[in-house]
Amino acid sequence: MREGPKAAVELAPPPVRGRAPLCPAEIRTKIESFGSTPSPSSHLETLMRFVLWLLLAASVVANACVNTFAGLTGAAQITASVGTGVVLLGSAVGLWLTRPARTDA
Repeated sequence: MREGPKAAVELAPPPVRGRAPLCPAEIRTKIESFGSTPSPSSHLETLMRFVLWLLLAASVVANACVNTFAGLTGAAQITASVGTGVVLLGSAVGLWLTRPARTDA
């Protein structure tokens, strides 16, 4: 394998419509990162996003139960609805803040 900038340019994939070809530094970074193990923080972020999705789903189900089956009236129903709404909004904000970075330009 030849070394130098010309060798890195030969590894570039053909340009995709609407996307500029990769520069040699980007190609080198992709090659070096290929096969590397993800950092522990990415595992924690994945776990956190999973838990946030579970909280979001649970709050929707809990809100439906509170408004349909619980038989609560007045302040009790308002308190339960506000509580499930806070969990729903909190998990939605958490999911939005931990969303993966966009890689396409």
